[in-house]
Amino acid sequence: MDKRYYFEDISIPDEPSCLILLDLDGTLMPDIPGDTSIESAVKEKVAQFSQHHSVYICTNGKNHDRARKIASELGISFVDSRYKKHNKKILNDIPLDPNRQTIVIGDKILTDGLLARRLDAHFYLIKRKKSGKESLFVRLVEYLDDAIAALISL
Repeated sequence: MDKRYYFEDISIPDEPSCLILLDLDGTLMPDIPGDTSIESAVKEKVAQFSQHHSVYICTNGKNHDRARKIASELGISFVDSRYKKHNKKILNDIPLDPNRQTIVIGDKILTDGLLARRLDAHFYLIKRKKSGKESLFVRLVEYLDDAIAALISL
């Protein structure tokens, strides 16, 4: 059974207010270096979330300027950390609030799912956004992640 969601179809109640951590590449847009174009339906969903929740982009991508630009365009914040999601030290850079539920939304179980587990957060595994222009490395990482996700769901 596929437990992945389309990002645009996720429904999060307005109350109580949550901390939402959004992955960027593969979740909000295809994983294409330098690309900053985001579909209008994605923009609308992020705007909907940010009306009642604190929403941040949290990415493993190396181009922080790009992530900052996209976060700014979406009207949300960016978790600016030198650590990747699999490193526990990133927790020091995330604005956690013990009185609020944390939600992680991402396309990879090995990064986003692991971050959610470390945060004791709810995790939405997203159906990956693709363009067909992803690099061979990105496609291999996605294949490995999909295989592990399938094994975990058995």
